[in-house]
Order: sequence, then structure tokens, then C-alpha cells
Amino acid sequence: MRILTLLCFVTGTTIAASSKYTQINKENDSPNMQVEVYKDDESSSRSLRMRRQDVPDPSNGPTDVGFVQSDKHAYYNSTYYSNGEHLYVDLDKDPVNRFIPHSQLSDSFLTADKISLPFKFIFYGHEVSSVLLATGGFLYLGSFFHQYLSATQYVAPLMGSFDPRLNDSSIIRYGNNGTAFTVEWSQVHIQHLESAGSFTFQTTLMNDGRILFAYKNIPLPLSEIGGGNGHKVTVGVSDAFYYDEPLTEGSSLYKRTIYRYDTLSLNETLVKPSSGFILTPLPTCTQQKSCSDCFGGNVDPSFDCKWCPTLSRCSSGYDRHRQDWISNNCNLDGVDNTKECDGNSDSKTGLIVGMVFLIILVAVVIGLLVFAII
Repeated sequence: MRILTLLCFVTGTTIAASSKYTQINKENDSPNMQVEVYKDDESSSRSLRMRRQDVPDPSNGPTDVGFVQSDKHAYYNSTYYSNGEHLYVDLDKDPVNRFIPHSQLSDSFLTADKISLPFKFIFYGHEVSSVLLATGGFLYLGSFFHQYLSATQYVAPLMGSFDPRLNDSSIIRYGNNGTAFTVEWSQVHIQHLESAGSFTFQTTLMNDGRILFAYKNIPLPLSEIGGGNGHKVTVGVSDAFYYDEPLTEGSSLYKRTIYRYDTLSLNETLVKPSSGFILTPLPTCTQQKSCSDCFGGNVDPSFDCKWCPTLSRCSSGYDRHRQDWISNNCNLDGVDNTKECDGNSDSKTGLIVGMVFLIILVAVVIGLLVFAII
């Protein structure tokens, strides 16, 4: 069994460690784990900021949505609604949603639990079948548990140091209608600022990849919350890839480094009662299933997609499959234009034809030899 020493790493200078989370009913499959958290290099951000004020489209739902602001980013488009009540799901009155109160999380602090999704959710172009629902106002969508869940790979309608134990009315619950999975943090308080009052907000994951944030009760501006206990406050999404390597040459001990390749931080000053956001996914390299699709114009050119014949995979080199990409020299040998796709296809076809011809030739020679012997 591999024993992992875990490093949560992004190029840059070190920052104060985040609060440590525990997981309910977690089996300790990697007992030797240590975590170091590093700060992002801001110069590596791929976010494409193209802000504009939009007029609501009456054909796309309610028209009374107040001020609307849309932004384009690398992996998602975001749309903000100052009146986003249409994004809020009333889990008590909605006859379609089957909501489940989570009694353990509703009486815990810095705790998370694994919840299976009712559908395969596409997050940064990758399929996700389960999430870790955390008391701190976010979902963790990574493929393995570690204590610093708030560092990356999250969907955070309002990440903060929330402590449901402070209020008997606090409840964390979730529900789905088959096409939408909704989580609500209801009447939760900030652990170090209980006097601020209670917060109620939601996130909804749609089966088409959209992410909804809805805010019902926000008693004070987020700038006044503060981190508390080392827990950051943020609104947005983030993803990362892992890289495993031996601690020393020939060692059976491995370290896992987590590289955060994208963070989309939404404007926290816009988070107010009845407001909301919609994050709409944009096409990614990893979703293109053929060489021609890889360069078919579906993906923003800034991603610089390449096709790796060895893996039959399209990638920018920065996604959850990066270790495979590097290990198979796809960063060096990858196809980077459509003409090479055709050449690659032609060469494969020629190789197949050549092999068939060789097999036939060998069969004929063997047949002649057998006939001569007889």
C-alpha cells in the first residue's frame, strides 16, 4: 500500500494554514499525511475579465431580477442577480425536491460528510459523482479526503467559519429533484462572530453543469466577517490536480502534491439578501473526444489544447489528468493542429494497411512452403 505524505502546493509564498476539517465515518487509508499550503501565483491566473451590464431576457425566466452583471472567466461565465429570488429553492414547500436534514453536520464544526450525487456532475470538464458537504459553507469536489478541504477543489456559495452548534435552529440539509442537487446552510452563525446573526444560503448543482448560488439571509457585509480560526472567507469555485512521486529514489513512500490551477473568486460585495449567481460552464479541452474536436473551435484558443495520440485525450496540460499527460510525454509529442490530426490518422491507416498486407504475404509464403513439402 502506498503511504502518502500530502503537500498542498501552488507556486508562490507560503500562507497561514487553513482550518483543519474532519470527515464523518472516514476510514484512515493514508495514515502518514502532512499538509503544507502555498499561495497562488497571481500572474498565472487564466481568468478572462470581460464585464458588462446586461438587460434580462424575458424568454429566460423572471424579468424582475434587478441589476444583472455578467462576467466571462476561463472555465465559467458568471451572472449576478441583485434580485435572485428565483434561484432560491424552498425545500419546505417544493413538492418535487426530497430534502434530507443532516443531523450530524447540523451539530458539528469543521466537519464534512460524503454525499452521492443523483447524476454525474461536470466540474471543470471532469465528471464528479459525489461531494463532501462541509459545515463551512462549501462543497468539496476532490477525489480524496485531506484536512485542508477549503484550499481548493470547492464550490463555495459562502465559505466561512460557520458553527452550526451555536444555534439550535441551525440546520444543514440537501435535496434533489433528479436534475438539480441543492444544499442549504440554514440559520448558521459565524463561530467567532455569533452576535452578527444567522446566515441562510444555498448552492444548486444542475445536471447540465451549471452552478447556482442563492442568498436568503445575509445579516452583514462579508468584508466584516473576517476569517477566524484561520478559515478563509470566499465565494466562488476552484480546482486542482495531483502529482504523486516517491519521497526518495526507490522509496515505497509517496508524496502527493496538490497544484491549484484555477480559482474563480466572485465579487463578495455583491452578496446580499435575495441576491444570487449562476455559473455556466464553458467548453474545456478535456471534454473533446477526438483529435478533430480538439481543434474544432469549441474551446477558447487561450487554452492551447493539444491532442495526445498515446492517451487519445485532448488537454491543455492543466487538468486532473496532468500526471498521465506528463508521464506519457504528451506535453512534448502532442498534436497541436488539425493538419497533424489528419497526418496522424493517415499514418495510422497506412500502418494498419501495411500490417494486413504483411500478414497476407506471410500466409501466402507459408502456404507455398506447405504445398511444396506435400
